[in-house]
Amino acid sequence: MPKCYYCGLEYPNLTQCFYCKQHYCPDHLSTHQHDCPLSPIQNPYDASKYAFSDPPTTENEDLVPTSSAVTSPSSSNVYTDGSYYWYRKPDQVENPDVFDPSSGVKIPGILWPKLSEAAHVIISSILVLSLSISGFAYQFSSIPDMGLKILIIGFLSLMYLVAFLVHEFSHRQTAIHYGLQTKFRLFTMGVIMTAVCIFLPVKFALPGAVVVIGLENISRETGMIKLAGPLSNLILGTILFVLGIAPLFSELWRLLLLTAASFNYMLGAFNLLPFSILDGENIRKWNPKIWLLVFILMVLMLILTLILTNTNILFN
Repeated sequence: MPKCYYCGLEYPNLTQCFYCKQHYCPDHLSTHQHDCPLSPIQNPYDASKYAFSDPPTTENEDLVPTSSAVTSPSSSNVYTDGSYYWYRKPDQVENPDVFDPSSGVKIPGILWPKLSEAAHVIISSILVLSLSISGFAYQFSSIPDMGLKILIIGFLSLMYLVAFLVHEFSHRQTAIHYGLQTKFRLFTMGVIMTAVCIFLPVKFALPGAVVVIGLENISRETGMIKLAGPLSNLILGTILFVLGIAPLFSELWRLLLLTAASFNYMLGAFNLLPFSILDGENIRKWNPKIWLLVFILMVLMLILTLILTNTNILFN
């Protein structure tokens, strides 16, 4: 029995969305119910004045250019069916870049959509570094040696940023592997909250994240993309953990490496929680056994790392 592209539940009869060409159940057929990435922007003008009030009913029916009465004088290349307008015909681009502001697709919650992905990553990195430096500066304020204090704060802040970027870009590269459109984007509320927390004792860092277009609610593809972030933290954390327990470095560096490992385990464990906005919910729906295994490993390694960093067991 076919499955709804959005909710993943089986239905005997599904209907194809005219815009994104996927099939949906009656509850999610409306473009706003399945967050259609290719649906047009609502026309700000009074659609009742024009001849067509519904989208084209067949896939081959062309849209017609709008008159100057409907659009601004500078937008002669706009197309409309009376209710909506596009800056291109939907079939003119085989794989339209939905992150391009000129595509007509608006992704809610994104800050400064016209900036490049590199700019979004740089701004996000500055915010995460600033927040982590402010937190560690308070935590290690009692260290009298200024050089040692700068070393500790700088290293831990950098490793905190690395854990964050490794997590996000693992999502990104896995999505690219599956042929989906994806970019790292700043979130308006995330940037505000992260910036405010720099000056507060409570720290929260989520200025942005990787946005993936076209994910299904329940599928192996979605599960693998969501799993990539926590799994990368588990792998990186374990590498740092092994370096931390190996007698290759001084006691200080071993403690710093174990602390850096704990960042990855904490980030991974948090994102594996089975809540809808976190990775864990989609992973659990896709494969509960894999979700439970990775979650247990993450929590156990986090507990072990915290025990070693908060006791002298390792160095006795």
